[in-house]
Amino acid sequence: MNKKRIKQMNTLLLRRPEQAGCAFLGASVDGGDRLHAQFSRAGTDRRCGRANCNGCSCTACLHFGEQGSCFYGGPMVEEVYPAVRRCDALVMLCANYNDALSANLTACVNRLTALFRQQRFYDKRLFGLIVSGYSGGDLLARQLISALNMNKSFFLPPHFCLLETANERGSLIRLPGIARLAHEFAAQLSRS
Repeated sequence: MNKKRIKQMNTLLLRRPEQAGCAFLGASVDGGDRLHAQFSRAGTDRRCGRANCNGCSCTACLHFGEQGSCFYGGPMVEEVYPAVRRCDALVMLCANYNDALSANLTACVNRLTALFRQQRFYDKRLFGLIVSGYSGGDLLARQLISALNMNKSFFLPPHFCLLETANERGSLIRLPGIARLAHEFAAQLSRS
């Protein structure tokens, strides 16, 4: 993916990785924060040459989870687990292509089960930034609630999610009032 195209991707246009105390997870590899790029390489991308998360038996997951690890290891264990342990908030960056979380984000949520066996996330807030081409952002927000709030115990603050629709690449920054909305959402991240 070339850098010019990356800068125009709508989900990335809302990103503010310097937000203190937050771990950012997203599905696109870019030149931004290391955690974002590291996870994307570790998820389901067969081009990276690493083992993908194809699921494992409950017994194997329990065994590795009790040790704070995962059968597949790699950047998920080396980068993502420590970042999630340290963070106060988890911000999920979701591009909506088919009314579902991307394969990489789904793999991430699934692989958090091993960490969840060792640590509950009651004190960690969950936020979502969802950009859709036409519709379905609410479906992704529900998936975040189901997978991370109800299943993994992340705390769900009021107005946890910013949903936007941007039909063409780069059009997000031209939406009326988007700067104000992004500023208000960032302020909410800081306040809660």
